[in-house]
Amino acid sequence: MLYIASSIYLFLSLFFSVSFSKIELNENNVQTKTDYEKIGAEFVAKYNTIKSARYFDSEIEINRSLDTVLNDFQAKWYGIKLIPTEKYSQIVDSIGKQRQNLKKLYDISDEKDIILDSVKKYFTISFLNTILPHWYGTEWAMNGSSQIPQEGFVGCSYFVANTMYDMGFNFERVKVAQASSRNIARTFQLNENVVLLKSYTSKEVVSYIKQNYEEGLFIVGLDYHTAFILYHKNEVFLIHSSRTRNKVAIEFAVLSKSFISNHYYIGEITTNDSLMVKWLNQDKIPTIEVFEFGK
Repeated sequence: MLYIASSIYLFLSLFFSVSFSKIELNENNVQTKTDYEKIGAEFVAKYNTIKSARYFDSEIEINRSLDTVLNDFQAKWYGIKLIPTEKYSQIVDSIGKQRQNLKKLYDISDEKDIILDSVKKYFTISFLNTILPHWYGTEWAMNGSSQIPQEGFVGCSYFVANTMYDMGFNFERVKVAQASSRNIARTFQLNENVVLLKSYTSKEVVSYIKQNYEEGLFIVGLDYHTAFILYHKNEVFLIHSSRTRNKVAIEFAVLSKSFISNHYYIGEITTNDSLMVKWLNQDKIPTIEVFEFGK
């Protein structure tokens, strides 16, 4: 255990020392080298505190605490909120009202592409920083079907169906949740033409996403798993109800054990104009049910 902790510490020290020189200012000068160094220093300080603590009962407990710190670092650097700030019901109602306002603007606008771009950004940020924080930490179970965050257990497909439903998509929640992972991706793609990546490594899938898509939110159907992919600030995250972590979590896709698969069915959400218009109009999304043996 001491060897593992020392190795992690060495990696983190090297990571921060090497990465500082690669940081560039963004267009708003928000993320600066100084900001990054400060975040890195805070992270290492917290890590040292945890590593030297004597009050953990087991290696599992210290790993859980390190996991919390790692997520805290991700949240600060990538602008990802992990802690909810409002009641869930209020968030769902607020998103519904804002969707109606955006629909009115879209209907009367002569520049629908511009409005739709704003719709995509609003959807992504609302989903990422208001809906998801309520679900993080909700316990995983293979057949978990809870529709309420932090209550009971939720499986991977029910997590995807629940959050999309609460965002305001019009579809049969339970039917979609009980569909195969590939058909869930096809349902939100609105057709059977999802991208299939076969015999790719997780690293190759991440590279494919960065090379072929704009940043946004996606659904991925794996051999035995369904999850969201978030392409955000040039990083690819996996958001899912995770069997390996026993909870709803967000993690770097390339490092996730759950992201290892022989097949990757990628369905677009926020980069899919037709789907975003359906969200605005509350059009019914039919569940696609296609069985293909061996795929």
